[in-house]
Amino acid sequence: MKIISLSLDDEFLSDLDKAGKKLGYNSRSKVLREGVKSLMQQYVSLDDLPANASLVITVVHNHAGDDFVSKLSHEFEDVIETKIHKSSKNGCVEVLLVEGPSHRASDLVKKLKASKKIKAVFYYPV
Repeated sequence: MKIISLSLDDEFLSDLDKAGKKLGYNSRSKVLREGVKSLMQQYVSLDDLPANASLVITVVHNHAGDDFVSKLSHEFEDVIETKIHKSSKNGCVEVLLVEGPSHRASDLVKKLKASKKIKAVFYYPV
């Protein structure tokens, strides 16, 4: 097994340790391997979508991400059937119902995941 170097801020590392302990992991490496494996499975499944895809995408972001999500919503209005936005004092949640060519749905998910303005992106094929 190869060893890699990874930089994490103190708060993230503390959260990682807490989550690992709650989930019963005995090492940070195991927690990170499981997280990376989950991420890899998501990207593989994006490539396996049928030609016409139906997805539910949940996006979590702080208020600074509003403009970015709005811009993407316009860019992908050909596949976003419904958009639900909920704002709270701690941030925002968007639920996007997406239907259309799989390459468009996949591109939307990838752009959301790549942005530093987005805290989390979850998607579920329907």
